[in-house]
Amino acid sequence: MSLPPTIDPPETPTSDRLPTEPSYIGVPRSAVGWLEIGGAILVVLGASIVGFILISLVDSSLLDANTEDESDGAALGLQAFTVLGFIGAAFGATMIANGGGGADAARRLGLGRFGPRILTTIAMAVGLYLLAGLLINAVFNPTQEDIAETLGAGDGAPLLVTVAAGVLIIGGAAISEELFFRGLLFGGLRQRLSLWPAALISGVIFGLPHLPTGDLAVVLQLSLFGVILAWAYERTGVLWTAIALHAMNNTIAFLVLIDVLKV
Repeated sequence: MSLPPTIDPPETPTSDRLPTEPSYIGVPRSAVGWLEIGGAILVVLGASIVGFILISLVDSSLLDANTEDESDGAALGLQAFTVLGFIGAAFGATMIANGGGGADAARRLGLGRFGPRILTTIAMAVGLYLLAGLLINAVFNPTQEDIAETLGAGDGAPLLVTVAAGVLIIGGAAISEELFFRGLLFGGLRQRLSLWPAALISGVIFGLPHLPTGDLAVVLQLSLFGVILAWAYERTGVLWTAIALHAMNNTIAFLVLIDVLKV
């Protein structure tokens, strides 16, 4: 009599996310390290420089020392290059570090399926940011350059310019900056650090680039916003949560800057 075939026990699937607290889903595992993060920062700077050179070849207004003399097209074009630089750097660094293609990079950057806790996390994050914003405004009264006006939007501006500025500020900035600062930077730091140190470092790096257009209080406020966005990403496990929060914030700011909303 022949013996029945041996059946191996099923393998326990290994998690594709970092170990985290039970109340958090966590960020995906990735091989992104300091080298890839540094290279990505250089790519973003390079994209801005290339954009400046290319646009200035066809629009000399960009070379004028007075930024108020820049044409709307030049300002919008430069912003578009920055958006593309953030996206390209995030995907490129992730693909190089992990050796996968675009779909794998998207997963490792947090662009997974919507899961639980997104709505509650967004509500909690909005409440936290509103309270922090009110406190910072009451104590420091931060001031920042009107980015919508810089891009040519606002009263008397052509509708097409205002729409283009809105797309870049609301959609372009929210998606590209979240891919870079939360998906790549925070996600990379989380491979080596616990939640709050990684969130704080990535939040400060997110806030610092806004210093040329604002004061230190603006940097403080946006750094705190970056920490909240990192927490929201970690808690839900998908970057869409941070993108939605960022887009909501930019939408309100844009509508205020073009005088549609009054605060």
